Amino acid sequence: MPSHTRAKDSHQERPEIEVLIPTYEDRIIGLANRLPAPIPGVAFLITHQTPSRRVYRVESLRSRDDVRVMKFSDIGSSRNRNHCLRFAIGRLCLWADDDIEFLPGWQVELARGFADQPEATYLTFALLGADGEPKRDFPAVATRHTVRSAFRVETSEIAFHLDRVKALRVGFNEHLGIGTKVGLGEENVFLRDLMAKGASGWFLPKTLAQNGQSTTGERFMANLGSQQVFSIGAMAYCRRGGVSHLLSGKEAVRLAMRRGRVASIPEFLVAFNRGVMHARRLGFDQVSRLSPE
Repeated sequence: MPSHTRAKDSHQERPEIEVLIPTYEDRIIGLANRLPAPIPGVAFLITHQTPSRRVYRVESLRSRDDVRVMKFSDIGSSRNRNHCLRFAIGRLCLWADDDIEFLPGWQVELARGFADQPEATYLTFALLGADGEPKRDFPAVATRHTVRSAFRVETSEIAFHLDRVKALRVGFNEHLGIGTKVGLGEENVFLRDLMAKGASGWFLPKTLAQNGQSTTGERFMANLGSQQVFSIGAMAYCRRGGVSHLLSGKEAVRLAMRRGRVASIPEFLVAFNRGVMHARRLGFDQVSRLSPE
C-alpha cells in the first residue's frame, strides 16, 4: 500500500490542473529543485518509487500544500504512471517527467488548449530541447491524432481530462516501459488504447515545457543493439498487429544501416521477430485496463 507524506486527500479542493510526476529513488531530489513555485489552481502529484526503502526527506516538498507525495516500494515506469492515474484528482492532468522545466504561463496555454478543443479527451504539445527549439518536427497547426502520430509522442507532451480517461478505464500496460523487457513505448500504447475506446486527441502547436536532457527514447536509440530491436519489434506489433512480421526484413535493414553495420541484419531480423512474438504472446494489441489498487 502507498504511504503519503501529507494526508491532504480528504479535504483538498479539487485543482483545475494537476501535474502528474512519477519519479524513482534519489531523482526526487532534483525534481524538488526544479518544481515550479505554487500557482493558483494548480497542484502536483508525485508518485515516488523507492524499492530500496530508503527515506528521502525533501523538506521543500513537505512544506507545500499544493504538492502530494506518495511512496511505493515497487518498480516499473508504467506501474508508477498507473499509481498517478489512480490517485489523481485534478480536472485536467498533465504528465511530466522528473527532469523537465516548465515554461512561463504553461498552465494558461494548457487550459486554453482544452477550451479550444472541448471534445478532446487528451491533447499533446510540443516539447522543447536544451537549445529552446522543438525536439523534433511538429505540425504547424492543430492536428487530430491518429494511431500513427500517437507513436511519436513523448509522455511530457500529454495532457488529459481525468474524468474522461477514468470513465474509459484505460491504464498503462505494465509489461512496457522502464523495468520491463520492452523498455519504451508505454505512453504511445496508452494513447492508442484511448483512441480504441473512442477518445479523441489533438496535437496543438504550443509549448508548455523544456527538457534539456536526452529522453528515454533518445538514449534507447543511441545504444541500438539486439535488445533495443527486440523492443522495436514489440512496439511494431502494438501499432500494426499481425502484419508486423511482414516488416521485419525492412526494419532489420533500416536499423542495421542506422547503426552502420550491415553485418547486424541477421541479428536484428531475429531480435525484431522475437519482439513481435513477445508482444503477441502478452496480448499487446489489447486495450490495457487500469486495475483497482
